[in-house]
Amino acid sequence: MSIAKFLMVILLNSAMLINAAPLPMEDLYGSMDEAALRSEINAVATASDFLSLKRLGIAWHNLAVLKASGASDQALEILSQANRLNPEDMAVLAYLGSAKTLVARDSWNFITKMSQTNKGIAMIDKAVRRAPKDPVVRMVRANNSLALPEFFGRRPRATKDFEYMHAHQSELHFPPLIQAEISYKLASLKAAAGDQVAARTLYQEAITVAPKSAWAQQAAVALQKLGR
Repeated sequence: MSIAKFLMVILLNSAMLINAAPLPMEDLYGSMDEAALRSEINAVATASDFLSLKRLGIAWHNLAVLKASGASDQALEILSQANRLNPEDMAVLAYLGSAKTLVARDSWNFITKMSQTNKGIAMIDKAVRRAPKDPVVRMVRANNSLALPEFFGRRPRATKDFEYMHAHQSELHFPPLIQAEISYKLASLKAAAGDQVAARTLYQEAITVAPKSAWAQQAAVALQKLGR
């Protein structure tokens, strides 16, 4: 092998190791970057300890939110394993409940859809009851409630959770990007409920707190539609 080829192999291997580095946990929770999530899965795919299973399950869960093929089943299986190892981790319980609703979403069977969704909702609600001040658990429920079809009646719950997180942002220590997400989603719920004044204020908050974020861009578009 030539020196040039040898160096190229070293560089490629180094790049693979860098790409396989796990995300910080606070970034993994909210990551919807498919490449980063798949890199996370590759980094911990063969591990069987609780923390690795938790990370792996959350990565598969977030891929399922993105509707990656087979991801919801993977998330359900791995988060179930993590939950058996540590049933007291309420973040895992919340993600497990959410994974059940995602499996239901992907099912063709209406009875399965309804029963699995209701079981998942119950698990998420239990997690919030057990850890009401846990920002991860609250965010899982808020986003899950927001994503469910309206006939499940979870929009009021989503609104209350986003209102709670918005009111307690300083003590929950959300980074600016998450603050912008909360403000944007709460603004959208307020706008849908006909509260245009609150919606405008919250959209502007999303722009102010993280001006270069995708949430700020979406908020700017929404403000234009409201006629500033």
